This record gives sequence, C-alpha cells and structure tokens, in this order.
Amino acid sequence: VKVGDFLSPAGYAATVAIEIVDNRRMEMAFNVNELDIPKVKLGQKVSIKVDAVPNASFDSVVTSISSLPVIQFGTLSYEVKVVFDVPQNSPLKAGMGATADIIVDSKT
Repeated sequence: VKVGDFLSPAGYAATVAIEIVDNRRMEMAFNVNELDIPKVKLGQKVSIKVDAVPNASFDSVVTSISSLPVIQFGTLSYEVKVVFDVPQNSPLKAGMGATADIIVDSKT
C-alpha cells in the first residue's frame, strides 16, 4: 500500500490499512447525563481509574463537551472527552474499561 492507493471500490467506505497508536497519550470519551452535564466545564480536573490496572489512577482535565445529546433508552446524555498522559512502561492499553470522576467542587 502506498500514498494515494484505494483499498475499496469508489463509492464505498474506505478500508483502513494502518492505524497508528501513540500509547504515551490517550483520550477517553464517556457520556454524562443531562442532570449532571451543567456542572461539567472545560478544564475541570478528572481522575481516571482503569479496571485492569487497579493500583493506578491517571489525572486529566475535561477537553471537550458535546453540544448535541446522545439519546439512549429515552435518556439524554452528552459526550465528554478527556486526554491524559500515560507513564512509560504502564500496562494501560487502548480499549480497557475505565471510570472517570469529574471533580466539580473541592474544599481546601
């Protein structure tokens, strides 16, 4: 395969030949329900815990909040994205299940 080659006939969706993954930085997307989304702001701190890596947490911030809702089973939610750095030699892999806690308020 070389630049400019087509892997599918014209008029059909293109087939991906190569996908480059940078495991040093990852993005996580998740949905927040309509009742909680007003509390979410760009730049808010997020703590990420990965099921398969129980002794680690990853710090992040909200980088994107969708303006359009996702409707599932009659419930509205909005996609939120975060980006975070992955330490060298971390066992974290793309696609692993995770939980994100958005820090909406903190006390000093």
